[in-house]
Amino acid sequence: MASSGRARKAQSSIEFMVWISLAMLMAIASISAFGVGFSQIRPAAGNMELQAMLTTLFANADSIGEGGTRIARFTIPPGLGNSSVEEAGAGWHAMSFSYGNATYNRTFPYEVVFAPRNLLEIPGEHVVRMSRNGGVLIVEEIRHA
Repeated sequence: MASSGRARKAQSSIEFMVWISLAMLMAIASISAFGVGFSQIRPAAGNMELQAMLTTLFANADSIGEGGTRIARFTIPPGLGNSSVEEAGAGWHAMSFSYGNATYNRTFPYEVVFAPRNLLEIPGEHVVRMSRNGGVLIVEEIRHA
């Protein structure tokens, strides 16, 4: 009878340890999955900032007529580099830059001048004055936050 009670206690202890082990295994798997998901959030947020920046920049640029001026604000995500604007021919110009593992290109029917020249490579929030004079779009930084 006494050994029966000890056997039950031992069985209960073993069952308890199995349940605790399973719970710890599930907790470790959940924490690991959360960490992987969290590490994927940063690049996705950067891509969203990049898309918002390009939308703001070109929506404003395309809507400014000759002699017009506009103030715009956009955020440049960290990691944007190798930016350049070059003549593409027949009055068109091409802007290119790299972000992450990709290179982005956009052509437009006007010349773009950034002041400072490396504006697109300075991460953070920027307030810029955009004006069009003589068919040239000038994007001049007013404030960098």
